[in-house]
Amino acid sequence: MPRRVGPPSNDRWNSVHAEGLRAGRLLLQHCARCGFVRMPPGPICPGCWSEAFRWEPHPGTGHVTSCIWYMRALHPRFPDVPYNVVLVQLDHGAPVLVSSIPDAPPGSVHVGDRVQARFSSEAEGGTVLLFQKEAA
Repeated sequence: MPRRVGPPSNDRWNSVHAEGLRAGRLLLQHCARCGFVRMPPGPICPGCWSEAFRWEPHPGTGHVTSCIWYMRALHPRFPDVPYNVVLVQLDHGAPVLVSSIPDAPPGSVHVGDRVQARFSSEAEGGTVLLFQKEAA
């Protein structure tokens, strides 16, 4: 399995998100003025330029909008192949995230597949957001 890197927990804008992942919760930054949901977190809303925001939980549900399979190692950090990289459009107006659906056999992930967030604790002490296919 590839060694994954979670969000930096010491980053001013990412610390709440990282703490949420460690607790098994997906927290997303919402603009307090216009409601724009942003990921990655940041200091200013790209929709209305407000600096006011709040953190809200998200159920972690969405659907796959793109998927690619790596069948050979292209970098020493990812020696275990095959593995996939997916784009997941989160539900409820939330952003698209880049992630993976581990343990899925090649060819088993398709655009439109419904997915649910899962959380993986890594050796470095961080937690990574991954996805799994929802039961049909």
